[in-house]
Amino acid sequence: MPSEFSYVAFSLGQTNHLHLSHGQLSYNRVITNSSAEFDSLGSFVCHKPGLYAFHFFYLAQSHSGTWIELFKNTKYVCSIFGYTAHGYADAGNSVLLHLNEDDAVSLKVHPSYSTTIHGTGHVYTTFTGVLLNPDEPEHPYAKEFFSVGLSHGFQTHRGEIVRYNDIILKSNENVFNTQTGKFTAAVDGSYIFHYHGLSKTDQVVYLNLYHNDRYINSAYGHTHGSFAYAGNTVILHLSRGDQVYIKARSNHEIGLFGAADEVYTTFSGSLLAPISYDSPSEISFSVGLSHHFSSTYLIFDRVFSNQGSNAAALNLAAGDTVFLKSRTSTHSYYAEPDQIYCTFSEYKLKLAEDLNIGNQGITSIRGEPEEQTQIRVNVAVERVKGEIELLRMRSGISKQKNANIDEQMIVDLKTKATSRVLEILLSMWKLDCEKEEKKRRQTKPRPKVSEQPISTRTEDRAEIVDPKVINLSNRSLNEAEINLLSKGLKFTPTPNESNPQDLTTDIKEYTRKLRLAEYFHSDDDEVNITETSLVKNKSNFNPKKGRNALLDTVCDTLESLSTEDNTPKNKRQHNLLKSEENAIKSLLNDDSIVIKEADKGGAVVVMDAE
Repeated sequence: MPSEFSYVAFSLGQTNHLHLSHGQLSYNRVITNSSAEFDSLGSFVCHKPGLYAFHFFYLAQSHSGTWIELFKNTKYVCSIFGYTAHGYADAGNSVLLHLNEDDAVSLKVHPSYSTTIHGTGHVYTTFTGVLLNPDEPEHPYAKEFFSVGLSHGFQTHRGEIVRYNDIILKSNENVFNTQTGKFTAAVDGSYIFHYHGLSKTDQVVYLNLYHNDRYINSAYGHTHGSFAYAGNTVILHLSRGDQVYIKARSNHEIGLFGAADEVYTTFSGSLLAPISYDSPSEISFSVGLSHHFSSTYLIFDRVFSNQGSNAAALNLAAGDTVFLKSRTSTHSYYAEPDQIYCTFSEYKLKLAEDLNIGNQGITSIRGEPEEQTQIRVNVAVERVKGEIELLRMRSGISKQKNANIDEQMIVDLKTKATSRVLEILLSMWKLDCEKEEKKRRQTKPRPKVSEQPISTRTEDRAEIVDPKVINLSNRSLNEAEINLLSKGLKFTPTPNESNPQDLTTDIKEYTRKLRLAEYFHSDDDEVNITETSLVKNKSNFNPKKGRNALLDTVCDTLESLSTEDNTPKNKRQHNLLKSEENAIKSLLNDDSIVIKEADKGGAVVVMDAE
């Protein structure tokens, strides 16, 4: 019978700066722990035999490095290394291992190298492990997996396939061919692949992953004067006979570092679920970025698979979301359709309680009688129906509550709006009254024009002498004044002709002042050439040309304006009669009247000043 949990998963993190010269690494942050156990030194100890995937990533500070090795019990498996003279250097690796009960997996600092880990409260350094396939007879499908490495250097510029020679683990002899460097799928299904590499000093690691002849994604790294790390992950939907392999980028000089006891360049893959068992319990996706991108939230546009250079295992509830987010919106990500470096992959580990609802057309739980499973399903269905009905009731109550709130909000808004409108209208009315009162006080007093009693005056009589002129004053308007006022208060009379001689005189005086300013100018003493002496006659001195070429050009240009023919080609036509021009003077000099434009209709109104 399977145990209570058919999966084991953990993710640990380190948030502190660490400086280590030897010994085993420890972690102070537990991100996820589902049935995983550790000893006192921090090693993962297996209590459920099966196929495990391990991922470990680190970040080193400037002018420091990281050299970490992964061990299964006392056997060396693989390494990571990172160093940079400026900024930060990251490093990571992945490996698949088969563990028996009480086997231990640990991460240790290389004894001949001082390792520094960067923290500052953020989780850059992680260690993740998951049980992919348990050693249980009830496991429904065959296992397909491999994990290989490069234990020697690799140099090419011709875009060769990387032929990994170090077999860390494989499910059978045919799953990975070391002669061709290719993995071949034995069954249709969803597979996950991880690949990592470390360049030689001051060289480039530039690897591409291919599905048959189709490019999938890339890993690139280069550090000036040091080693460089790169890696990537993808989940692919493969058919039987499909091949997956790693190829060096064409037309680039690629140099990968490797040695018998220093395996940094690895390639691992595993079957997640075959097609016949694809179901809601087998959920996975893998996406990438195929164009340049600058924003806070990463939006991937290339889908590698969709079944329903750090790593983490997470416990998620229904409705939880997981996404990648930049620390700042100024970060930019490089990508092209044939250069995909930024990826995001996820898969769901299978639970013992998961139903195998697939192409087989059955509903069952392994190790449980079918009748008992059906009862479980019926109970679950009724529970779901009850939850749905409860949600509907809550929704109805919420809608009614929201409707009442909306109605009250509308009433409140109407009340506030009405009050505000009245307040604005009163304020405008008060302002208009103040303006009129101010105008009334500033009006000049009208001289007395008649000693006759008020009762005999014609104040109350409105004389409409023209459709556009209304006379409310005691003054009688003549024909010229009426014609003038009928043109409206915005009418502009033709201006008088300018005198060319005045222009010539003004320009000569101005250029003389410019030459005097230049002649008497001193950095230590400013001369005021506009000041008129009280004891001397006004000087006619005018400095000669030739002292300043730029000033001569300016003055000549100005003086040329006065010599041009300023005589108008066509004599300007006046738009007023002589009598109407005299009417302007007469109306302007009469302080007993006020002339305004009517509020409506555009007529001109003549009123008494008092």
